[in-house]
Amino acid sequence: MKKRIVQLFLTLTVVGATLLTAGCGKKEQTAAQGDSDGQKVITALVSSDLKPEEADTISGINEDFRLFEMVFDPLVRYGEGGEIEPALAESWEISEDGKSYTFHLRKDVKFSDGTKFNADNVIFNASRWDEKQTFSAKLLDVKKVDDYTVTFEFDQVAYPCLIEFTYPRPYRMLGENGVDEEGNFKEMIGTGQWMIESYKTNQEVVLVPNPNYYADAPKVDKVVLKLVDDGQARTMALQSGEVDICLADLPTESWPVIEQDENLEEFEAHATQTYYLILNYENEFLKDEKVRQALNYGIDKNGLVNDLLDGDGTPAKGLFPDNTPYVTDENSPGYTYEPEKAKELLKEAGYEDTDGDGIVEKGGKKLSLRLVFQTEEYANWKTICEYLQSEYEKIGVEIELNQMESAAYYDAIWSTRDYDMIMYRSYEDSWNPHGFLSSMFYQTEGNPAVCWYDEQISTQIGQVLQTLDENKRTELYDSILGRMDEQAVTVPLYYPRKVYVYNKNRLTGIEEASTSYEAIHWGTVDVLS
Repeated sequence: MKKRIVQLFLTLTVVGATLLTAGCGKKEQTAAQGDSDGQKVITALVSSDLKPEEADTISGINEDFRLFEMVFDPLVRYGEGGEIEPALAESWEISEDGKSYTFHLRKDVKFSDGTKFNADNVIFNASRWDEKQTFSAKLLDVKKVDDYTVTFEFDQVAYPCLIEFTYPRPYRMLGENGVDEEGNFKEMIGTGQWMIESYKTNQEVVLVPNPNYYADAPKVDKVVLKLVDDGQARTMALQSGEVDICLADLPTESWPVIEQDENLEEFEAHATQTYYLILNYENEFLKDEKVRQALNYGIDKNGLVNDLLDGDGTPAKGLFPDNTPYVTDENSPGYTYEPEKAKELLKEAGYEDTDGDGIVEKGGKKLSLRLVFQTEEYANWKTICEYLQSEYEKIGVEIELNQMESAAYYDAIWSTRDYDMIMYRSYEDSWNPHGFLSSMFYQTEGNPAVCWYDEQISTQIGQVLQTLDENKRTELYDSILGRMDEQAVTVPLYYPRKVYVYNKNRLTGIEEASTSYEAIHWGTVDVLS
């Protein structure tokens, strides 16, 4: 182990230094340098896009959500344990028929440019949602009752609507000076605790406290979000002291080095995510239920987590971990590792290895599937996909690995469907299960299902969103999740740990935020003197 750690450190030194230099073009100001003028500066690593010039509340689909959480406020906030808490709205009521939501706004709020927040601003923002709104019911109208009261009217009942008001996008409040005369987005002007001071596109964003913020001011003077899209380089940046905290994924092989570093501390947060395989429902091989079930039986998930990933997660059963509302052992039993059962199912589906090359075929076609993945955000996914390739070879399925850069990868998921299987992750926190199911498995006219289409599943997702009775809603979720498991419409792999690593000699007051999209409470963290 010691030899392995030394070798890994040397690798990280070379790779990390090369990537950080290449990514930035010149040496950036480090956290320690940021203190030279007496300011308290925190430098944090992320792995998603940092493009404030494109971070519109209604269209910043690939932006790091921390930008939205730090700069823009919602009307209501998703709090601890899923409780809905006041934010820009200090109180609210829902009509008896469940179709109208009335919000009473705070009267002491200003945007970072000094303009006042009121009902007119809510109307302005709602007018921009027309093509982007993703409420579980159709938003019909937004009415100004008075300067600090607004009412949202929907076409039907949908129990998730109040939760959806908390989402990072598109329902955050943008100042009207954040758009130009034609209504096009130009800059991030919000009511949140932070505002943008400067940025270098897809390199770093410097945030400073919003002087007009209505609640407590943060304890530090600046937060620098730095994009590093290589996991080993992120590890190296932590070790060198160039950054104070990493909010992005780190490679499994880096953990021994991190754990032996006396300056670094691990902070494990509440995890609500699943890594899984999307199956292309247009693929002729994958239309066969027995093939899909074989793919689920053919993976040793315990070996994946405990051996390959050194215990960095929990083997998955169903598509959602059991801390997700409505998920039970009964409706999400999952598939155990039974390679012989997998082979049997493939044989029942008409697949046999007739030429002795180890890969089964049917009608002269080999059972060969292209597995797509990316590593910019998820450092371990190449290693995991190579493991899946070897596991599937054991049951006679050929896997071609295809690593894509992140833009092409997301295009494959959301538009081109250019894959047979693609490794993906569930949503988290307030989105589960309703938001993820409706986003990925629900089909409406003109909007095909993204992940998998099954008529019964799609119909019942539509029904459950409109069900206010808790018992009936539970029954519907039992049916939806049970059928997803039975039909093997995905291949759940594991539930990853959510771990942030920080320099304990630099930072104090690290507290977990109520959503993973915010990660930590930026108002409590402080720099040690």
